[in-house]
Amino acid sequence: MQHTRPSAAALAHLLYPVKLMGFDMTFGITHAWRRSYAVLFLGTLGVVASADVLLYSHRLGWNAALVAAVMLAVLAVRDTTFLAHAGGRIAWAAAAGLLLALFEQPTWLNIAFMLLCLSALALINRHGWEGDVVRWVGRFVRWIATGWARLFLDNGVAVRWLHQVV
Repeated sequence: MQHTRPSAAALAHLLYPVKLMGFDMTFGITHAWRRSYAVLFLGTLGVVASADVLLYSHRLGWNAALVAAVMLAVLAVRDTTFLAHAGGRIAWAAAAGLLLALFEQPTWLNIAFMLLCLSALALINRHGWEGDVVRWVGRFVRWIATGWARLFLDNGVAVRWLHQVV
């Protein structure tokens, strides 16, 4: 098999942002390292460690905002597809504003809205943007009904990976 070098046009396409109707669409590009199991593992470890240190035996206060910020950062490091959609950028801005609100006054309503924003951003990353409320409700219901199964599916992937390493 003969290997060929990429053309100059292909390299330029990778190096320079893609424009679509005047918008920079490089936000949705995900690199292989972002989707790797190592990033998922380290991100999960970071969220769990920050939640353990900041939330265990402490009053609910600014520490909830720090845990939410870590969760938002892990979500953004993993995939930024949500920034390619106007609704995703609005949800991102809402999450950033809720972080400030959580620092100022960490109420249960702010925490619930923050979890809603994180869920919406995760769903946008996974399935793209929907412009219909009924479809969003269907997504959330499906996610709540079947999301618990991901625990078993992800553990199956981890076990297969460990068998390959050993």
